[in-house]
Amino acid sequence: MVSSGNAVLDVGCDHAYVPIYLVSQGKCPEAIASDIQQGPLEHAQQNVDSCHLGSRILVERCDGVPKHFREQFGDAQVTLVISGMGGLMIRSILEKAGSCIEGIDEFVLSPQRDDDIVRYCIGDLGYEIRDEVFLEEDGKFYPIIRATKRKEGENAEKLTYEEALWGPVLIENRDKVLARYLEKRLDVLGGILHDLAVGNSTDDRRAADIYHEITAVSRTLERIGG
Repeated sequence: MVSSGNAVLDVGCDHAYVPIYLVSQGKCPEAIASDIQQGPLEHAQQNVDSCHLGSRILVERCDGVPKHFREQFGDAQVTLVISGMGGLMIRSILEKAGSCIEGIDEFVLSPQRDDDIVRYCIGDLGYEIRDEVFLEEDGKFYPIIRATKRKEGENAEKLTYEEALWGPVLIENRDKVLARYLEKRLDVLGGILHDLAVGNSTDDRRAADIYHEITAVSRTLERIGG
């Protein structure tokens, strides 16, 4: 999902596998790998050094987006990668970046939950979703969202409730992996409703929320042919 030739800013890099891969494969010329945790950073530095990429990947401890990344990358196009976090955390990182966000040309984001929060945030910051994939591994599902700056004169895309939850591109492309996920989700939601009924739950708000999501899932499955 990262555009070839872009410099990469990997926030929350963990062991720096993503920037190491992108730089070693020649897709990206250089990168900054940042994390707030000292332990993962030490492993990241070891991994970068073992691949002899210390001159092209800067490893540093930072809470959020490093403010100096433009000094490091010069005039290069920049891709911000954030993965392995919840949507609330990703939104917090993007919002705390402040004016620095203007120097970022592309987002590649992979939230572990609260995907809708990330998709709404992308639009609020003046970016648009251009592509998205949905991956399944060992029974778990992972969205990867690519967004770029909104072009001059380009109107902001207003997401529907379903598009915010599951991605306008995935729905438009009738993504098969998304269909499998939604079918599984429908089973889970049905089970929750059954348990509420068996337990004679009086939580009407919870039941209403479940019915609302079931309606959204069913509508999306019908739209994508699941």
